[in-house]
Order: sequence, then C-alpha cells, then structure tokens
Amino acid sequence: MSRTKSSGSKVVKVCRANSQFTGKGRRKETSKGLHIASMQSSVADPLPLRNPVRSFKIPIVHAEVLMDDYLKNNDARITYSQPELVDVVDPKTRQLYKICRVPVMKGGRMQGYLPLPQRYKDAWLELCYHVVLYTNIWELWLQEGKKILEPITTQMVRICRQNTGSLVAQLMLARRLVILQLVKLDYLTDPGNEDIPLLNEIKIRTFRDWWNVSYDEALDDGPEYLNADPLVPENEAFFTSYRNVAKDWVVEDHGNTMLSLPQDMELWINGHVHAIREVFEHTIKPQAFSELKKPSDFFETRYDADADLPDCWHKGHNPCPLFWSNKQWLWYSAGHISSGTTIAFFDFSLRRSPAYKEVEDFENDVRSIANILDKTERDALKNAVNKLWLGESTWREFVEYLMQEWYLAKDHCTSLDKKGICLLHMSSYLHLTLNDPP
Repeated sequence: MSRTKSSGSKVVKVCRANSQFTGKGRRKETSKGLHIASMQSSVADPLPLRNPVRSFKIPIVHAEVLMDDYLKNNDARITYSQPELVDVVDPKTRQLYKICRVPVMKGGRMQGYLPLPQRYKDAWLELCYHVVLYTNIWELWLQEGKKILEPITTQMVRICRQNTGSLVAQLMLARRLVILQLVKLDYLTDPGNEDIPLLNEIKIRTFRDWWNVSYDEALDDGPEYLNADPLVPENEAFFTSYRNVAKDWVVEDHGNTMLSLPQDMELWINGHVHAIREVFEHTIKPQAFSELKKPSDFFETRYDADADLPDCWHKGHNPCPLFWSNKQWLWYSAGHISSGTTIAFFDFSLRRSPAYKEVEDFENDVRSIANILDKTERDALKNAVNKLWLGESTWREFVEYLMQEWYLAKDHCTSLDKKGICLLHMSSYLHLTLNDPP
C-alpha cells in the first residue's frame, strides 16, 4: 500500500498510502516535480472542471477521532445504504432523467433519503468506503496497543493510532459537510449538470495526496489539478500518471488495491472491510513500522497533540442534517422545484398517505425546505408549525406567516393544477384530493 523509490526504501504517504500510521515530520522537497512536466507530454490535456477549485472548504483535522456515545450506540448511529438509481422529471422539459438517492438508516430504521447526482455516485461511495476503511485500521491499532509489547513498539503503535485516528476524523468531517451540501440540492442547474463542489475537492485531494496540505501548498504543488474534472474517466491518467512516469518512483502494488473502492459493496458496506485484518498484519503494520524506523523523504504526520476536534465533525452532531422524507422525494421526483412550489408541497405532504404521526415529522419536512431556501429561524418556525398542528392557527395564517418571513412570491402560494387555484383564497381547495403529486 505504499510507493517506493527504486532503491527499495519505503514511503508511507498521506491518503493514497499510509503516512497517517506513522510519526512526526514534514514532507521534504524532492525532485518529483521535475518529472511531472515530462508526464504532461504523454497525457492528453484534461477535461476542465466547470467550477475550478479556488479554495479548500474542508479544514484539516489534526486531532484523533473520539468514539462518542453517538458513534458507539447502534440504535442512534446513522448509516447509508447502496445508492438507488431512480427516474425523476425534468421540471423544464418534463422528460425523465436518472438521479441517485441514498437511503439513510438510523439504528437500522429508515430515516430518509440523500439526493445524489448520478455523476457523483462513485465519489460518494469512495468517501464512505474510506471512512469505513480507516476506521477499521484505527480500531486495529487500538487493539494492537492493548498487547504487551516492547516500549519502542508500544510507542510506534501509539503514533500510528493517533495519525490514523486524525484521518478518520478528517474523513468524517468531510462527509458531514458533503451531506449538508447534498440536502440543499434543488434544480439550480440543468439535470445532469449538477455541481457538488465539496465532492470535487475531496476527489482532487484524494488523487493528489492533499489531505494534509493547505490550499496555497496545493496551488504551488500543481495548480493544473485544481482546474481539471476529477470525476470523468478521461482524466484519471492525468491525475495519477505522475506516480508511474517519474523515473525514480515505482508503485508497489502489494496491498494497494485496499485503497480503491471495491466493486462489490458487500465487502465493506456493513462497516467492516473484508480481509482487513490480514492486510493490516501483512502489509500496513510492517510498512508503518519500517517508515518509523527509517523515515523516507515523504515522511510526515497528521496528528497534533495540541489540536482539538471541530465542534461538529460527524453526522450525529447537532444540527443534524435534514435528510429528505419520502414525501419530499416524491414531490421532487415529480418535477417540482422546491423553491417555487413551497406551499403546494406542504399542502401535499399533509394530504399524502401515510399521515404524519408526530408533529416533528411535519416539522422536519418544513425545515428541510427552509434549509434549501436558506431560511434558518428554527425556533419561530417550530412555533408556527406547532400552532398549525394543534389547531391554534389556521392554514391561511400559516401560509401568511411563511409568505412574510420567507419573502415568498405569490406564485409560491398557488396550487399546481391548471386553474392555478390560490390556497389563500379558496378554502374549498382543502377538500380536494391530492394523494399523488401532479
């Protein structure tokens, strides 16, 4: 799982290999950059990224992961199932196109969905796989540390555990930020041209081993990579061939496939990577110890004893991401723009079977739309929802409140039938059946 110089010395490097398992230091300048220029002549010009990466939005984490009650409690832990490819309606052309939705489970129970543009499916799965992979490796270092070992070995195990643990926290933070971006997805671009900037950033930083460098350092290392699309297969050679072309570097394949997303999701989706213990014993641990004993030019660390974990770094921290309900997904997939059919969706959600059992379920749908519209006044919104639920306010008053607080245009408060009946003025509309979205 590492790159080696042709002389045979080990290199354990951030993300693509295993510097997270080793000790302190900083990457030394090498002649690697001289070989990248020669690589350009043998690789076609990359396809550009529509919105190039102009800064890193995901902070570097230097603190070790902490398995809090949320992460250890099976009844509270959120997990993600295999993305489902489904049809949705283009609101402009009314034609069907494909998009992914990720079923979200909480304690094994259905919690909702995460919308995911089809072109980002593999990038999302790779991120989730790396969370599972490095968590498994961190847990194995924990187990290793409980053994009776020589003092020097105990110290190396602790260093490896701390550095691996900091990468686990890094990846969990990255996934949380991606989720917060995905749940705000609306028809802001043409279908098929959706842009998820954080997944672009993650893919580029993973390709280039940039998880432990600042944006300025990345810009100095290779600005051309920040402008290239990391998701299209045509660009893979551009992002990776520097590892193969440089004259004094070769790729050590033994164990390196562990870093690549397995084609069979059953090999890791349950939270445990298949055969990880064997790879740990035969590849990861020996390479990490070798690097600690004789540091290479690429020797570096992630962990900093003085660093703190971010306030919110995994999906269980408040505020918890607002996953889409089944009703919200039905509305979206029928070709409705959330920002343009706000009131009609709330009316639909109250009529759609099955009925809400708890006011919190309806509130979550309202808050999800508020999140898409960048409306964040949670306490006032909660009060308005509760008053409507308890019959202390009328539907008209609820709609008028949203119009005022959310600055909704009048057409946001109009039903989607051909006559354009206004919900504010046609009380008889409340008796219509709207079990299916138009």
